[in-house]
Amino acid sequence: TGKGVAPSISLNPTAINFGTVPVNQTGTQPVSITNTGGAVLTVNSILINGQGFQASGAPGTPFQVQPGSTQSF
Repeated sequence: TGKGVAPSISLNPTAINFGTVPVNQTGTQPVSITNTGGAVLTVNSILINGQGFQASGAPGTPFQVQPGSTQSF
């Protein structure tokens, strides 16, 4: 018998609210991806929805997150 291991992703926060941002100004909100599983998590892409948004500081994809580790951007 044995116990299988797999990665498990946890996002913080799970939703982002930028509030009111004046025209020609920027708003930032940090995002953390944590691997709460027992195997390496491979993130193949980061999808951003909506015009004018970008993932600044995000590592190039694909990237890996080790078990118990966090990647923030």
